[in-house]
Amino acid sequence: MKRISLPAPPGTVVSAGRGFYRHVGLLTEVVPGYPQRVISLNPGQHGYQVIEEDLAQFARGQDVTVVPLWGGLPGEEVLRRARSGLHQPYAWTLFNCEHFVRFAHALPLESPQLKAWALLGSVAALFLVSSRATA
Repeated sequence: MKRISLPAPPGTVVSAGRGFYRHVGLLTEVVPGYPQRVISLNPGQHGYQVIEEDLAQFARGQDVTVVPLWGGLPGEEVLRRARSGLHQPYAWTLFNCEHFVRFAHALPLESPQLKAWALLGSVAALFLVSSRATA
């Protein structure tokens, strides 16, 4: 990932740290005289989970980086899909912010961070089981 340089094309996937994970979203169209905005999926009441906020609000004081993820759709179509409401509701393991940006780009739905956490949990469980078996 690389630090973002603005303005970046609409539909660009960006990421900001949130402690133990990174939150991802999509840059919106550039409107002269206004800060660039980000669309992202967040937990909340169904129907109010997609939010658009200024890049600074999205960043929450953290560095924002570009995620090298782009499907074959033009940026305007990516944003239309993100705003459409045709995606699944937020669910941490089934449809989180990573799934959302992939949905918008018409890419296979997956969450690399979730896979990494699952792998880490599996390794920790194996270590715990093996250490108890040898004790």
